[in-house]
Amino acid sequence: GPASFESIDKWDNNNATNVQTVSFTIPQTYTHLQLRCQVQQSAGQAIFLRFNNDTGNNFSDYWLNGSTGSKSENNNYIHPFVQGVPDPTSNSNEYAMAVIDILDYRATDKVKVVRTRQSQMRTTGGRGPSYGGHVWNSTSAITSIQFIQNNPSFYFTQNSRIDIYGIKVS
Repeated sequence: GPASFESIDKWDNNNATNVQTVSFTIPQTYTHLQLRCQVQQSAGQAIFLRFNNDTGNNFSDYWLNGSTGSKSENNNYIHPFVQGVPDPTSNSNEYAMAVIDILDYRATDKVKVVRTRQSQMRTTGGRGPSYGGHVWNSTSAITSIQFIQNNPSFYFTQNSRIDIYGIKVS
């Protein structure tokens, strides 16, 4: 049968507080996860994703920049899943938009594969899409996800938003 999307949780920063980390508990009732982000940072850099409070260098990835054609490959480190996040100093209406798919997130017999598609809504420069393929080198089921600033003095700005969906496949 067809797959169904169900909202699991959401967070928004409409009250304009200086939030550095956003945490979600993930139920074990879906096949896949999809994270949708509209984010802006106080200083515009990158946002890390952490699964199950894993602080080790357990990610590998491959990035392709759709604007420049540049690519990068990295192994065994903590990685920014959303890159080139705008800050409000140049234009308060600029955001990074990302869709992050986590396949078979509750499987305990394989490492986790993650796909990222993102683009920046900017008035100057950095407007193109980026694509990432990531591996979390763990066979643990994902039970929690944190969105973390790449610098402890940075924070999510007003109107940042993160939505998490569960995908059921019958």
